[in-house]
Amino acid sequence: MTLLLAMPTTSLGILECALLSDDRLENNRNGLVRPAELKERRQFIETIAQIHEGATAEDVQMLLGQPDCKLQPNGELSQSVPACSEILCYGTTHKGGVATLGRILMKADGNVCRVIGRGGTPLNNWGYDEETMRHVLECLADMPPSDIARYDPRFAVRIVNELQKLGKDDALLALKEYLRISAPWEAGPEAIHLILLALFEIPKEGFFPRLHSGLMWPPEPKARRLFPRYPILMEQDVPLLIASPMVICGETAIKFDYLDSFWKRGKLRERPLCPPDSPLEILQRVQGSEQWLFDRDRDSGLSNRGKIMLIKQLVRLVKPGYRLGDRLDQFLNLPGKDIDRIWQNIKTEMSTDAITWDPVNNCYRNKRK
Repeated sequence: MTLLLAMPTTSLGILECALLSDDRLENNRNGLVRPAELKERRQFIETIAQIHEGATAEDVQMLLGQPDCKLQPNGELSQSVPACSEILCYGTTHKGGVATLGRILMKADGNVCRVIGRGGTPLNNWGYDEETMRHVLECLADMPPSDIARYDPRFAVRIVNELQKLGKDDALLALKEYLRISAPWEAGPEAIHLILLALFEIPKEGFFPRLHSGLMWPPEPKARRLFPRYPILMEQDVPLLIASPMVICGETAIKFDYLDSFWKRGKLRERPLCPPDSPLEILQRVQGSEQWLFDRDRDSGLSNRGKIMLIKQLVRLVKPGYRLGDRLDQFLNLPGKDIDRIWQNIKTEMSTDAITWDPVNNCYRNKRK
């Protein structure tokens, strides 16, 4: 018996086919042939491209071998692909880890309902080994979303510093590969844009181009050189998100020619980010600068809304496990000095006088330890 497998079509549209012998088919079934274990990422990309919705679990195993791990869907994936009952992960370094090669979403009937990681082109000029690529992709999986309410500068700093070590070409190749393996509901184009704003030096025009058209709040100032990385505010090497989309009117996907523009004209930052030893004082510095886009009346409801947004980000940066609860949100948009009083209490509780930035682990640590 032989099995006829459909291969990608040629440029002439002629369907190419490959015949698997009985022995090869049996070896695949017994797990003796594991294409997913091949070191060449290129070969995996070419192989996963042959799997389409409706394929059987046997088809997947024959082409890709056993997955590195299997996961149950939850969170946004469950909402985006309700038919999915199991996720086959390839390229994980540990149980429950990031699928750095690709994912196959299976339905309860044993057929494929979605393929994540199919598409794109193999990386030809990656300057490091596969282990480094997987490490970087695992780091990128923690990319903070472009939603100002959930943005975490701690992860942004870590990602920028990991990419900066690679050099410009390999940093952009890693981002391109991340786009290939990520799902639409995961942190994607807009989040990558925020990373690029912090990763590269301000261009000669004096400001970065917008990723897409759309309404942002707070809106971008007309004097764009005052806010060259909008909506990222870089203060003392801390990339804060100070605005987010309200309504997106244009194309949101980062096309590869957008990344190409950084290849052609971008200048990678020369040194890694190194946040200060007193990061909680950043709020006061920003409020007194021209880059404060909220109301100049520091006690107004609009100004207090801006304070709350930045306070949450600074708390995540320093102490991700610190619980704010609703101590701030209850005063959202309300005028008065309550936010300032609460912020002083929070700073006292967090006791950050003895912290310093750890450049090796990209996080704050206690100086006394």
